Amino acid sequence: MVVLLAGLSGCGGGDEPSTGPTDAQTRTQVHSPGEVENSVLYQDATDGTLSNATRSGALPTVIGEPGQTADCAETVPCRWVSADGGFAVTVTRADNTGRDGRLELQLEITSTHDTTLDASLATDAIDNSGRRTAPVRVTLGDNRNSGAVELPAGQVLAARIDFDAAAFGTHLPDWNVRLNDNGSARQATFANLPHGPMTGPTIDCGGVLPCIWTSDDLTTTVALVVAGGFASARRLHVDFRVSVTEPLALLAGPETVATAASGGGIGTAGRFEVRALRLGGTVVDDSEGVTISAGAPVAGRVDFFRTVATPAMLATLALDLYRDAPVPRWRPSFANVPALTP
Repeated sequence: MVVLLAGLSGCGGGDEPSTGPTDAQTRTQVHSPGEVENSVLYQDATDGTLSNATRSGALPTVIGEPGQTADCAETVPCRWVSADGGFAVTVTRADNTGRDGRLELQLEITSTHDTTLDASLATDAIDNSGRRTAPVRVTLGDNRNSGAVELPAGQVLAARIDFDAAAFGTHLPDWNVRLNDNGSARQATFANLPHGPMTGPTIDCGGVLPCIWTSDDLTTTVALVVAGGFASARRLHVDFRVSVTEPLALLAGPETVATAASGGGIGTAGRFEVRALRLGGTVVDDSEGVTISAGAPVAGRVDFFRTVATPAMLATLALDLYRDAPVPRWRPSFANVPALTP
């Protein structure tokens, strides 16, 4: 089943067949940031081909063979490339988080030529549990009405597709979206597209604070300031500071957790579960969030339940802290965090 999003617009040559996934799915390649691919497909767009760089940031990208279904192998970002190598669609995020609790996909679109772009068809999202979720809105850039937008050659256009319910399971076995590139249909097809949290890189603090984590979309930094509290409160607490480049609301899930480094605890005694997470003095959870303004850092604290362990070092610390939207999803993660505050 597909949903009609907008009519075809414009005219132009270079039609590409609007075919869906086939049994002969693509071989995929993984490219790390800054890696040079030995193919004209990934040269700079000024040479008439697409660059491997997008606003997705530091995460490696799975790239399908030109003109074939991109097998994401349950990894994002995942990129479909047209047969002529001049048009690409990258899925950067897919998740259900936020108070709406509905599936959302984020895309990045780029072309080697100037184009007028609109969306015509997007299939339902059928996850690996069999649950079907229908698309209800496509946003191209700042246009929430699915109308045509201009995309200059070599530029990246952010897009978002909102669905009517949450997805279950772990991934979408098959999904595609059809975009109109100067009136010619470009059907981007994906297989094994994952939905769920993206944890991003773990920052190794090396036993030194402050220690700073930055989201891969570069909108948010989380700086660990102090950790400890075993002597004063007989429980672990961690103080941090959140800074953002644009206003956003943050929620917190129940999966904030820390583990003691070797020698600091054995078994469950070395694992610390979250008791409460506060931002600016407000307790934050997955239904009650806090809005942070750009350029106005907000102090936060995590209090953990008491255990018998009193380690001088935390092997890992993960904050289940994310923006109040399905995507982009992130979870600040740290390693080798000193816990020396009395």
